[in-house]
Amino acid sequence: MKKYITAALVAASTAFAANADNDWLHIYDNSEIPEVVFTSPVGNIAEINYTGTDGDTFSTIEITPVDGTVTSLPLADISRLHIGTNVPTIYITTDNGQIPWNKEDWWRGTFSMEGYGAFPDIEGDSINIRLRGNSTMSFSKKPFRVKFDKKRDLLGLKKSKNFALLANYIDNTLMRNAMAMKLGELLGTPYVNHIIPVNIVFNGEYYGSFTVTEKLGINSGSIDDIDETKGILWELGAEDEAYHYKPSSYPSLPVAVKDPDFDELAEADTTFNAEEWFEMWKKDADVMFQSIRDGAEWHAESHWDEYIDVESVVNYMLVFDICCNRELRHPKSVFVHKAAVGEKYVFGPIWDFDWCFTFDEGKSVPPQQYLFLNRYEGGQYGGTGLFYALCLNKKFQQRFNERWTEFYTTVYPQWLEYFDEYAAMIEVTAYQNGQRWTADENSKQA
Repeated sequence: MKKYITAALVAASTAFAANADNDWLHIYDNSEIPEVVFTSPVGNIAEINYTGTDGDTFSTIEITPVDGTVTSLPLADISRLHIGTNVPTIYITTDNGQIPWNKEDWWRGTFSMEGYGAFPDIEGDSINIRLRGNSTMSFSKKPFRVKFDKKRDLLGLKKSKNFALLANYIDNTLMRNAMAMKLGELLGTPYVNHIIPVNIVFNGEYYGSFTVTEKLGINSGSIDDIDETKGILWELGAEDEAYHYKPSSYPSLPVAVKDPDFDELAEADTTFNAEEWFEMWKKDADVMFQSIRDGAEWHAESHWDEYIDVESVVNYMLVFDICCNRELRHPKSVFVHKAAVGEKYVFGPIWDFDWCFTFDEGKSVPPQQYLFLNRYEGGQYGGTGLFYALCLNKKFQQRFNERWTEFYTTVYPQWLEYFDEYAAMIEVTAYQNGQRWTADENSKQA
């Protein structure tokens, strides 16, 4: 047995006294794709012993639990160990025993969770579940949306009925969304989603590593301090919502009302006219879009900052730039919100970063490649002209340069620390996910 592995195991056996509630010991075999051959909460282990006379001749590790049967493992079959958190395991069982295949039909089921001391356990709560997303629904590993019968706590997130289960299928690191959201939080972008890693067992079968996050929207646990009868959340680039249009100033840019649901508001209040409300908000947004268009020429006098919060655009663009997310050009999953008529538009929340960090269109691209195409090369891409014009604003340019310096000197070191923390937290679940969904398979799908 190699000395460094034995020494690490011995070190592990002496570290238990200072364990946290959610510290687990995981031991991997030495197969080509290492599998976890032993896993247990540190607090459930009484002692670890070895057979042999010294570090060169140890042959077996014996793990004695506080109560139960002793586990013996040949040291020659062990490649490595890991002591760290065990992410929660969610158990979803659908009434029909199948996995949902579309996002139109809700399926009934039950939801249970082992929190392993880090979060409260959940025993058999009733849910509705369906697919979520757009292109991600076509991948083998599906993303889901779960809806509880009533608002509840889940994994430390705000009480809500709705939560999203992100599959991160094309992200072999399982970290891109988490890193982007953390950067957004550190830079102060509004309503940043939280990313909580979990394992999911679907109808009794391990389905993979997922992340649980808030359903993006007004009064959904995401944007909860805006009155839905006064504010608006637009999604740029979307046409699949009930209320959408294309501004005359950017005719290739679809814009849709993500929230609120005008029809639901009309049902709750018969004095509310959904069509009139939509027309009012269209006119309001048109003024904002036209102000951007008016400043799209060099040396033009740009006044879009009278209608849009400059700081929000700067921080928003910084996240996309630093994370190399080029989906602004389409655009995809780009959101702008406003608390009420008379207020300024605010860019955010940020969303959908599984295609970033040089991964784009199923391949790796250099980080210096355009964040978005310029206005002449944009072609069919509706976001190109819009974001190109925003960048011509002198106030934006000045503040962007200032914030870049602030990021590099203050935020960047904190962000790097979180990289290490998150990587350690998901190490075990990433190994398990890699056995279920191989990197080669992901690359082919992407």
